[in-house]
Amino acid sequence: GLIKYFATSDGLPVKLPREPPPNLSAVNQSNGDVVISWRTPPSDTDGVRGDAAAAYRVYSSPDGLSWDDGVDTVSTSLRLPLPADHARYFRVTSLNPGGESMPSAVVGARRPVPGQPVVLLVNGYVRFDSTLGKYETFAPTYDLGDVLRIFVEKMNDGSYARFSGAALDANDLGFDCADSDAVVDLSLAPYSLLTWFAGRGKEGGAALTVDEQAVVTDFRTRNRPVFFTGDATADPAFVSSVFSGTTTTDTSGLQVTGAGPLMGVSTLMLDDGNGGSFDTGMPPVIDVAGAAISLGSYSAGGNAAIGVPQQTAMFGFPFETIAGAAQRTDVMQRVIAFLLPQPFDGGLPEADAGTVLDGGFDAGTPPTPDAGTEPDDGGVDAGTVAPPPLQPKPKLGFVGGGCSAAPGMLMLVALALLRRRR
Repeated sequence: GLIKYFATSDGLPVKLPREPPPNLSAVNQSNGDVVISWRTPPSDTDGVRGDAAAAYRVYSSPDGLSWDDGVDTVSTSLRLPLPADHARYFRVTSLNPGGESMPSAVVGARRPVPGQPVVLLVNGYVRFDSTLGKYETFAPTYDLGDVLRIFVEKMNDGSYARFSGAALDANDLGFDCADSDAVVDLSLAPYSLLTWFAGRGKEGGAALTVDEQAVVTDFRTRNRPVFFTGDATADPAFVSSVFSGTTTTDTSGLQVTGAGPLMGVSTLMLDDGNGGSFDTGMPPVIDVAGAAISLGSYSAGGNAAIGVPQQTAMFGFPFETIAGAAQRTDVMQRVIAFLLPQPFDGGLPEADAGTVLDGGFDAGTPPTPDAGTEPDDGGVDAGTVAPPPLQPKPKLGFVGGGCSAAPGMLMLVALALLRRRR
């Protein structure tokens, strides 16, 4: 409306910027490149959705937060090189004489890691409405009462692929990424695991579309595991048939205690809108059925997560609202170990800072390299003997060595000298 008003008052033609590009995906190529693809933004004849795009700008980021100056193209795809050992994130804008559009949702990719599974990460969080706003109570001095605040970064700013992507990256896993509109057009054959985050769901709490459900069931039909998080309970039949669960009610609890493979994880604190992701809201309670087991419960009561070993894991709450990158990395590692047919060590090397063994000092000799063997059952061999998947992984820590070992060493030397004198 502002553009039309000033253009008319100045006697200039109306030029409206285009809508953000939809249907984004980032797919690894065999030569170490990634192809970012999208579709032409929608338009109409009413001048509401903007004028046609003349070009596009693809931005890159190491973390999904800070962005470079972008690369322009007139095509609806762009090939870029990927770093060798860490993830990269992308977003796209439309360009025309009316200006630059708002950015698309974020997608990311990391090169496949030899001996590790390749993951397909899907962004199914497309909801953006007033129900995601958060009421704020003002002091009586201002006489405002409770005010509905609309902060995009606390609702859905489209950047949340970076949370799951960072957890996969920290666990040394290669991945491709697509939004839920684009994933239906991808070939699913290359992927060993599907990770789908639904956030707080779709507009109005709608269920996954038939095509989206087909992507999930395709993985299960091919006996590939699925990790699904967030509110997707609008279709109880889908939750029951794929995840062996039933949905009951919502909860206000923002703390989750792990069970089963998540036993031993520190209490998970979920974002209330001030933790760097988005407001968790009132996540659904998911009860077990069939072969499923509980993976965690809400502090306010009710089951928070369920899973079937080597098949599925489903969180009623969004994975990305778990507070703290270290917590998300730990949870992702445990879930993948629960889902993969062979033990998974997360690709994270154990650090040995030195321990006192049999009276001698071990400065932390690295383990003998294991080149790995080809697994007979098509599973993943990470090249090392990993702990059983349901066992909590030992915390990395310092045990002796360095300056902290000095008093003990001095005592041993003193005893040895005293024994010689005698």
